[in-house]
Amino acid sequence: MRNNDVISGLFATLFGAALFVATWLEPKLTFIAKTSDGVPGAGFFPYLMSGSVALLGTALTVKGLGRRDTAAAPIPRENLRLLFGTLAGLIGFLVLWPLTGHFYPLALLLCLFLNRLLKRSWLFAVVYSLGLCLLAYLVFTLGFSVQFNA
Repeated sequence: MRNNDVISGLFATLFGAALFVATWLEPKLTFIAKTSDGVPGAGFFPYLMSGSVALLGTALTVKGLGRRDTAAAPIPRENLRLLFGTLAGLIGFLVLWPLTGHFYPLALLLCLFLNRLLKRSWLFAVVYSLGLCLLAYLVFTLGFSVQFNA
């Protein structure tokens, strides 16, 4: 497991650091708001998430380097199916988002993900997908007045 932890940790650290730098270089994404209402700036969440990914990746790398065992366990076939299914879903979402500009792609792809990859019933998948999209709409659009435009 040592090699898996080190490789995964380094990847997460580099990915988080790259996103942190990209956020830093974007002038519109500031940590502190430029208005007087005291809310965090548009860059608060990207800084928080990218920094967290980089720190957790560093911790995983250090943990992997500190272990004594060197035998890497084989990756189960089911895990690879979930990984590639998730990546395909993310790519599908990024392709569909500009076409609709709403939460519809999220509901559709989440429903397919739950049913096909996680083997949940269609009823559960539909109810969960619509419920999550409704919650995201209520919290962000109505609660925080954040518009998600493609």
